[in-house]
Amino acid sequence: MSKICTTKSLCVAAIAFSLVCAAYSSGQASSQYTPRQLEALAERIGHTYWTASADKHNLTVLSAPAPNASSFRPAEDESFEITQLVGQKTQNVFYKVKFLSGKEGFISPDNFLEELNLTILTVDPKADEKREAAAAAEQKGFVMSGHQLVIFGLCPACAGRDAGEG
Repeated sequence: MSKICTTKSLCVAAIAFSLVCAAYSSGQASSQYTPRQLEALAERIGHTYWTASADKHNLTVLSAPAPNASSFRPAEDESFEITQLVGQKTQNVFYKVKFLSGKEGFISPDNFLEELNLTILTVDPKADEKREAAAAAEQKGFVMSGHQLVIFGLCPACAGRDAGEG
């Protein structure tokens, strides 16, 4: 009987030790970044992404670079740019983002990676639609230039001159 108790005690102690080690290492891994990891995270600065909704997933953006900050959900199909990587010295790292609407917020790198390709897209979801609209406008004599619509045709002052009147 004492042999069984000793074996059970060792098993329980080994399991407890394993759980403590696993909890400690996962806690360390999620909050500590190596210089190379920070460099890799910083490579996203200046890139534009778009929001989308997916089943039971919505991107959550924080109002401040802190896990307990208030949050908001951006509109679907809204673009945002990663403008900064903040908190590198404190290892409390967040992407600072600016939405097309002008609203700014913060996304943790872990949340960004979890949501990439689910609710964060690397390509404008309406790119094909915009391209088709630009092609149709061009065929009708309109040319899209940025956010401006330029109409090619005769200006009223030149109409008479082009008709041979002047």
